[in-house]
Amino acid sequence: MVPAFSVSVVVVAHRAGAALGRCLDSLERQDGELEILVVDNGAAGGEIEEAAAGRRVRLVGMGENLGLAGGRQRRAGGLHA
Repeated sequence: MVPAFSVSVVVVAHRAGAALGRCLDSLERQDGELEILVVDNGAAGGEIEEAAAGRRVRLVGMGENLGLAGGRQRRAGGLHA
């Protein structure tokens, strides 16, 4: 059973660097039941995994860079079917 969240946030990341860590820090400080999905849009070198380590986020791997819209639509749209 998928838990009920007030808000689902989809962060599509590709070569995000330190900005992803700052983004996740900010999201984790928000009140309420927040689901955080980080879509790895073909990033290399483990930067996505490193930024997400120890956080309450769900990683979704794309395997290739589909662009911002492609990352949102292809993965986020099918997660709660």
